[in-house]
This record gives sequence, C-alpha cells and structure tokens, in this order.
Amino acid sequence: EELVRSARATGNYYKNGQCRQKADGTPQWRKKKKNSWHDCGDHTICEEGSVGCVCQAGYQGDAVKYPTCTACSAGTTSDAGASQCTAYSVAFAAFTEHSQCDGHIQSIGSNDDEYVVAVVDTGVSGGVANGAAACEAACEAATKIGAQESAGCCFLNAFNGRCKYYSGWFEASSAKTDETYSDYYFATTVDKYVAPFTFTCSGSGADLEAGRSKTCSGEATTVATLLLGDGQYSACYDACARYARLEGLTGTGCCRMNGFNGYCNYYHGGATSVSTSVRMRALDLSCSGA
Repeated sequence: EELVRSARATGNYYKNGQCRQKADGTPQWRKKKKNSWHDCGDHTICEEGSVGCVCQAGYQGDAVKYPTCTACSAGTTSDAGASQCTAYSVAFAAFTEHSQCDGHIQSIGSNDDEYVVAVVDTGVSGGVANGAAACEAACEAATKIGAQESAGCCFLNAFNGRCKYYSGWFEASSAKTDETYSDYYFATTVDKYVAPFTFTCSGSGADLEAGRSKTCSGEATTVATLLLGDGQYSACYDACARYARLEGLTGTGCCRMNGFNGYCNYYHGGATSVSTSVRMRALDLSCSGA
C-alpha cells in the first residue's frame, strides 16, 4: 500500500512522535523510534511532534493517543485537539438590497468561485431575496469551525443564486449599499462571538460624529472603506470596535473617519489631535475584555 509522508516528516523524528498519511487520506502516527504505525480514528488529524492523534476542528475527544471524536453540538465549536466544545453565537445584520461586499475582493467578479458557500433560490419578492434564509445559513456554517471569534461579509446574487462568504474584519466592515447597485444584489455583515464574550469599547457613532476637526496620532490601520452619507460615522465606529475586538487590542486607541475619501482608520495606542479640516472626525476609544 502506497504511503504519502509529509515533507516535514520524511527522514526526521520528532520529540514525541511522527505523522504520515496513507494514500486514501487516513492519517497515521507512531511513537518516536518505533516501527509500528497506527491509523488515527475518524475525524482526527495527526500533527508533527504530537503524542498521538487529535480530534479535528469541530469535534471533541479525550486527550489520549487515539481519541474517539464526536461532533460539536449545535451552537458549539472547537479548535483541533480540543477536549470539549465551546459555545458561540452568530449575529447577522439584515440582508439589504442594492448592496455588495466591497472590501479587498469584489463580490461580483467571475474569478472568486472559491468563496461560493451555496447556490440558493433565485429571484426577489417584495424587495426580499428568495434565497436569503438559505444563504444566511450557509454563511453561518462557514463561520462555525474553530473556537475563535471572526467576522465577514455575506453576499447573495439573486440573479443566479450564488451565495458567497468573505471572511475578515475589513470585509465585514466594508459592505456597501448604493442605489446604483442592482436591486438583485444583497449583502450583510456576519459576526461570530465565542463565549464568554466580555469585550467592549467606549464611545459610539454619535461621539465620533461629534469629534469635528479632529484626527489621530500614531500608526493607522484602514479598517473599512465606506460610502459617504448617512450612517458613515456609526459604520466607522463599528469597524474600529470590530477590529479591536478581533485583534484583541485592549487599552487606548483612536478611531478616525476621513470625510474626503470614506476611509475609516484605527490607531492602536493613538489619541485624538486637532485637524485643520472639518471633514475629519476622530474619537478616543478605550477597549477592554476578552
């Protein structure tokens, strides 16, 4: 039987054990300096240097060499090797017509098939996409694996029913709604929270809007590109808070909305300072929790 070894495993022994993979994809493990290979069980993986096989992400099992792995129940998930699953929840904004996920990746392009998570019903009824519920479920499923918090943007093309999920805090914060977009294009933000959720940031969108003629000091990270108009300050504040949460940036920071180009920036450790332009708005943030 043909065996396929990982590049790292070939010719090398590790402190605790060594991995390889059978031609049918079954992972195997053996103890250092032993000749006997053992199949890992269902829903397991083998990691170099481990003391045995471990359950793959989305499963749980005892910390033994050859665990019996069971799938996480609804509303829970896990990282690889976890002995128990962790509760999580997913929050969706409402699907909005005339919208798209306008982040690093254009959602309508023909070269992003890898982001398709489902093909659902086509068409629109009363301003609501017929496949909205199924697309939302598919985007939620795309966030499930792994016990880390995450965010992204869910896009539905109601012409062809193609539902796409773009993962990332930038994508989640850069969903755009504009009447120039087709009324068959729908998008919404997706946020995954893992228990216990205690992360909070001070301030609000109204506070950011009130920070007239202010900018931020320090090194900037662009956390969203926004259309200028109603709601831009709330959207920018949400983008700054989302970025801080997902990156675990506690302490002080500064959020700035550029009224010229729609760029929303976060400055970790930065603070507000005076700007010569009334189209610059900034707000000091204080974030804490986990």
